Amino acid sequence: MGAERIFLGWDKPLVSAAAGWLSEKHGTDMSSLVIATPGARAGRRLLEQLARQAAPNWAPPRIVTQGQLTDELVSLPLPAASRLARTLAWERAISQLSGAEWNALTRNNRERAADAMPMAERVRALHGELAPEGLGFAQLASEESCTPQEEAGRWRALEKAQAGYRSILAELELSDPHEARFHAIDTGDFDTQVDVILVGVADGNKLLWRLLEKLGDRVTALIAAPDGEADAFDGFGGLQRKAWSDRSVPLTLKAWHVVPGPADQAEQVCQVLRRLEQPQSADAITVGVADGEVSPFLSRRLGQEGVGVRDAAGTPLDRTRPVQLLNLVARYLKGLRFEAFAALVRHPDLGQLWLRNASLFPERDPALVLDDYQRAHLPAKADGDWLSTKPAPAEIENVHASLLAVCGELVSAKQRPLGAWAAPLREFLTAVYGEQELDPDVEHERVLMEALGAIGTFLSELEALPKGLGPKELSASRALDFLLRSLRGQALPPSQASAARIELLGWLELALDDAPILIVTGFNEGRVPQSIDSDPFLP
Repeated sequence: MGAERIFLGWDKPLVSAAAGWLSEKHGTDMSSLVIATPGARAGRRLLEQLARQAAPNWAPPRIVTQGQLTDELVSLPLPAASRLARTLAWERAISQLSGAEWNALTRNNRERAADAMPMAERVRALHGELAPEGLGFAQLASEESCTPQEEAGRWRALEKAQAGYRSILAELELSDPHEARFHAIDTGDFDTQVDVILVGVADGNKLLWRLLEKLGDRVTALIAAPDGEADAFDGFGGLQRKAWSDRSVPLTLKAWHVVPGPADQAEQVCQVLRRLEQPQSADAITVGVADGEVSPFLSRRLGQEGVGVRDAAGTPLDRTRPVQLLNLVARYLKGLRFEAFAALVRHPDLGQLWLRNASLFPERDPALVLDDYQRAHLPAKADGDWLSTKPAPAEIENVHASLLAVCGELVSAKQRPLGAWAAPLREFLTAVYGEQELDPDVEHERVLMEALGAIGTFLSELEALPKGLGPKELSASRALDFLLRSLRGQALPPSQASAARIELLGWLELALDDAPILIVTGFNEGRVPQSIDSDPFLP
């Protein structure tokens, strides 16, 4: 049995139409509803509009993204393994493969010790892509699935690693969240009494559709189309792709601007804004970013025009100052190279630390001391063995000793289990940032606070790793590698400050955006749709 489908038309934004329908249909008590939207921003906008229309005794619904809906409803039989725990379980499973299976997996004779962790991350991501579609490596290892046929050997190696991975998690009494969700849905371990409202959910994976099928008539799909388009949607509001493949896009050539590069696109956006018939408020304008590489150019150029910008993609964590600092520490510890030492000393947060603590501050600016020493000696190493000509060895020794004091146990040659490095890393960050007073209303300070919070969450995850996962003994530099690899690809949420700003939205957020003026940038072949042709397993 399918969902109840409600066609709200496409003559006004779906979020506004959905808020009106929900208020009329469910009145002041929406506490029993779970509402799913394609993205978090659409959910926030929907909640805002519902609140504006609400009576004082209004009971709000739970609003989640479609990706969060399954976790909102299902009950997993065992605790879900964290991302780091899954990566380490994959690493151990891959290390148990034979030499021939490893070679089949990598298509060459690369050293397993160096490549096992990158391979584990790649396989974890591959598993995370296939499992929500109900696919395991065993299905892809069948000869019928493999084109060309020689790919079968790689998938058979992955099939064996996947069996080992499942066995490792079972021993640790943990579950793989992707597979456990399917099992919970198939066995009925989910909330069957909840009413689910889908708002503009036009595409999803097999896991989501399986849950919706089980919920049946407890699902209502709000669709951004008129009743006459009913045949273009399936029973849960998903697109029938054949019905849309031949549609033309009703944009005239005057609406298109072709320019050479990202900076030119940013300039073109400014020109379009200047040509608007009358001044517009920031919340009436959205800039769609189909190519994320254009975002920095847009932010910079619009800022030069005095236009505030909020990038909905947030701030990449690896661009934040604490993560860049940890990256510099890792670089230095790996080889004690002088150039890495000089780069670390120049990190602005270490400079601020020395300014705040006179006892740590060298007599001269550390950067000047290092520059003089570099010119005099062209050193390769910064390991404490200093040459005794100008500048005076005492100066360079002072800079070096000050840095070692801040790094604490991270500079110890002693090896430890992975989880045991969490405390020294936390002490180092506390030494650098612990005395700062940060204001969450100041944007760069908010980013710093949230970056430190994200790192702290990961360090707690390190300490909570089950015994038997991860290397038993490793150096501080390798522990930092684990930290940095795990933070890669993550982003901090954008500011929620109320100051008027133009939103920069990703491609998938645009369908539910309600701003009357939309400018789309980065609309290039290979970006819309995205072309993935370099994946080693699923090109």
